[in-house]
Amino acid sequence: MPIPHASWAHCYDLAYENSHGALYQRLTDLTITTIRELRQPPCSLVDFGAGTGRLSIPLARCGYTVTAVEPCQEMMDLLLAKAQDANVRIRSRVEGMQDFNGQGQFGLALCVFTTVLYLLDEASLRQGLTALAESLTEKGRVLIDIPSRHAFQGYRRTTPVLDRTVTVTPVDGDVYTYREEIRCLMDGSWQEYEDRFSVRYWPAEAILSVLEDKGVECEGPLGEFQGTGAAYYRGTKTR
Repeated sequence: MPIPHASWAHCYDLAYENSHGALYQRLTDLTITTIRELRQPPCSLVDFGAGTGRLSIPLARCGYTVTAVEPCQEMMDLLLAKAQDANVRIRSRVEGMQDFNGQGQFGLALCVFTTVLYLLDEASLRQGLTALAESLTEKGRVLIDIPSRHAFQGYRRTTPVLDRTVTVTPVDGDVYTYREEIRCLMDGSWQEYEDRFSVRYWPAEAILSVLEDKGVECEGPLGEFQGTGAAYYRGTKTR
């Protein structure tokens, strides 16, 4: 099965920055502020679904010891290149959240920006959230977002450097097909890419109950993230 985003990883940042404008940066800044409130550096941190380093790189700059977990090699290659340019060190693991083995190494775990949507069945969800919980130290902290049903909608964005169409189609119950069609202007020429993969809506109670079962107590949704298309929760490993 194709890895989501692999075919257009090199224009991923351009696509999202041009699709969402200032809102994209404001959400990033708010998330980083919330992370710093949960636990200040120095702290070992694992960033699940790290993408091209939207959080990993600025957090490493702030003094966190960051492990980035990302299943797409092409996205991770970009993250590491950006980290080198920023002169920060980031540990990398090219694997899915459900395959990660952290064994109590981290004081903080992040699972934000739609990471849970890529866990398509209950077994994968439980494995992924178990991996998150087991990666934490005693009293380790968590920040997780749970996208709303409203997030499963298509849209089109057109700018001078981007023509992007996202189509989201229900398939079976809470599973959807997500399709990207992108034309972007890079290095002086227009380039075209297409991507198709499955995502799944998860109700908050399905996620929070697994975390509670694994010893992570969560509180939320956090009011400062209202209107972002996802409910954000902070949690603590209590056992």
